Amino acid sequence: MEMVTLVFRLPAEKYFKMLFFRFLRRNGWWLAALAGGMLAALCWNPDVLYVLLILLFLVLPLLVLMKYFEYAAGAQTRRNVLDKYLEIDGDKIRFHFVDGQTEQLLWSDIRFCRYSGTACLLFTDKTCFIYVPQEAFASAADYQSFCRQVSDKINAQVV
Repeated sequence: MEMVTLVFRLPAEKYFKMLFFRFLRRNGWWLAALAGGMLAALCWNPDVLYVLLILLFLVLPLLVLMKYFEYAAGAQTRRNVLDKYLEIDGDKIRFHFVDGQTEQLLWSDIRFCRYSGTACLLFTDKTCFIYVPQEAFASAADYQSFCRQVSDKINAQVV
């Protein structure tokens, strides 16, 4: 069954906010362990405060900036933040961007999906996802049909 969505996009600030919170959920434990270790070292030797300040104001911003540009330059970012509409069929999802370019994503490239109340996130790996909101469909029934198709295609794959 072929389906075509309305034109939609994910605002860049919302996209990077989603990426940031996903990063914190996956990596928060080592950040907490690092902070705990530094606090323990601070109790042992007060001179560690200078190292903490250097890490906080020099190293951490550079790491955040590097991670930001890693995501900003990724192929998935184009698929999320530019205006587009999707053409969905039994073999693939085709992205039609308003600038005239097209891309396609095979169902076999989608590893898993997550549903929220207003969107479906199609993951091609642990960190890269494609955001498909409910408002991109003409009706709630079309969105439900898309969600069923995604579930059927992903569950039918042999992992």
